[in-house]
Amino acid sequence: MTKNTETRAYPVKTELAKTVIEFTSSECPTISDYNPLYADIFGQYPNVRCIIKVDENSGYQLQQDPQFTYKDGLIDTVWFDMSGNPSSGCLILSL
Repeated sequence: MTKNTETRAYPVKTELAKTVIEFTSSECPTISDYNPLYADIFGQYPNVRCIIKVDENSGYQLQQDPQFTYKDGLIDTVWFDMSGNPSSGCLILSL
């Protein structure tokens, strides 16, 4: 049996980073220019959630994985496909 000797480096943060990007009446909520704007903070494998606003007091998390578009091997665009269902809410990037 071989022992796993893989070494991993994890960034040390004293507080959690989070960015909220709101959208209104969109069938395709999108984060454009991901790499130059957010990759330094959230990396090349970002945690992205899409929250749909139902009304002023309620909402839900979309049960769908984000889609990615790459440019030169790096993430350029992050988006969710909600074709035929324009909605308002927010995208949340977090560590």
